[in-house]
Parts: sequence; C-alpha cells; structure tokens
Amino acid sequence: MTPLTITVCLSNYCQNHCSYCVSRSHGTRWDPPVSWEVYKPAGFEHLNPRELAQKFGNRWYRNKCPDKSRYLQPKDVLEISWLEKWLNKYTPNAVLHLSGGEPLIIPTIVDTVDRLVKNHRIVLFTNGQNLASHPRLLSRDIYWHVTWHQAQIPWEDWYDLIKYLDPNRTTLNTVLADTDPLSVPIDFKQVKNYKTKFNVDRNAQRSMPCFVPDVDDLHCVASTIHLIDPNGLVYPCNTRRFGPIGDIYLDTYHPSKLDKINLETRECVRENRCSAYQSAVTLKGE
Repeated sequence: MTPLTITVCLSNYCQNHCSYCVSRSHGTRWDPPVSWEVYKPAGFEHLNPRELAQKFGNRWYRNKCPDKSRYLQPKDVLEISWLEKWLNKYTPNAVLHLSGGEPLIIPTIVDTVDRLVKNHRIVLFTNGQNLASHPRLLSRDIYWHVTWHQAQIPWEDWYDLIKYLDPNRTTLNTVLADTDPLSVPIDFKQVKNYKTKFNVDRNAQRSMPCFVPDVDDLHCVASTIHLIDPNGLVYPCNTRRFGPIGDIYLDTYHPSKLDKINLETRECVRENRCSAYQSAVTLKGE
C-alpha cells in the first residue's frame, strides 16, 4: 500500500507565473515580496490566522495592516509550528512533499526543512532557480523534484543552477510545450544519471502518459494523498474539489470522510488524471 503523502504548500508566492501552475501562482499577486514579514496586530502575534479572523473579522488585514507593500497576510504563509503540531498528532509517519508556490524563495526554508526532516521523509518540489541562496540544503537528508520551466529560463542556465544536486536523490521534471516529447532538448533527457519525467502543458495533471496505477492501491487513493494549503486547510485531493477534511489551525482531521471520496479519486487515477498520486508512487521508493 502507498504510504500517506502530504503535499505541503508553504505559500503561493513564486518568481514564475506559469499558465499551467497547479498551485494557483499564476498572477503577479504572488510575486516574491521585498520583505517576508507576516503582519499581525501588536499584542496578537500569538494568534493563528483562524483566531485573527475570528477576533477581528475576515477583512481584518485589509483594515489594520499599516503597509501592505511590506507585510504578508498570515493566511498566505503556512505557520510551521502549527503544521508540526498537526502532523505529529494525526499523520506522524507521512511523507512530505514541500511545495508552493516556490519554497526556495522563503528565507526560512532551511530551518523549515531541518524541523520537519527529523520526523518525516522530505521531497522538496522546486524550480531550482534559487538553489544557490540555500547551499546548506545540499547536505540535508532530503529528496528533490526539480522542474525546468522552458518559458522562464534556458535549459543550459537552469542546469548550471541545479547540477550540484545528488542524482540519486533527484528527479528532473519539465513541462512539454506540446504533447511531443521531441520538444524537450536531448540534453535534458540524457543528463548524467538523473531520472526525468514530463508533464503536458495546459494539462499538467496528466503527468506521465504511460503511467499505469498499481491496482492494489486503487481502493484507498484519497487515503494516501493529502494536500495542506497555505491557509492551513487539509484536503484529500490536490484539486481541492472534495472540500477540506481538516484544518491545522482548528486542530481538526476527519479521515472518516475518505471512504466515500476514495470511490471517486480512484477513477481519476484510472484515467491518468492525478499527478499527486503519480508523484507519490514515483517518489515513494527514493
């Protein structure tokens, strides 16, 4: 059986705005901020986003924040201390796919990895463009899933940024400009000993055209794939279409809902429409 894999979206901020982004980081709203400071009113720094909204109303940030060009909303950046508490209580053995947005633009990403890797296997999903800013991550006991976005950076420049990653712990990924694998440079396909995979532009959920699911796992797809978004909501599917089954800030988790959801999510896998399941199965042995 596939182990529980949780995609943890640390924020939605990214320096790229790819049309096919599955993390909703398409627009300039999610440009990396000059400062990464999260704003909470003085005296209420201890409150989490749910508690702030309850105390001041849902529009509290808009009404109270003194400088919106400087500060981030708490709901846009996941609070790691609350994430740790929730994971340790409900899913202590989960594999974590740290994602975003782009996790490597977060100044505290090394500290985040160091805290979470103590109790979890970590796969860091990144475009790799900020790897040089965090050289300490190269020595961490983690795995890498690195995506080259063809419209954002030339292949040679991108490879020069990520070439120091351990091939035994790294999967290289790209998004096809069309459905023809020939659109990917031959150098990408044959680089060193890296594993490579392709997604299809404008249908990124259709990850590996030849992917065949493990029939033994199909009875429990939703039970093995979760998503936690920057707002702290826990979903049983990366599309969020089934609604949340938990909230790290409210300390809730309702796995009893998964049996019904499994009936629908396994059809997505059969139809090769679930990149979350494919990633979990592909990376679980790393």
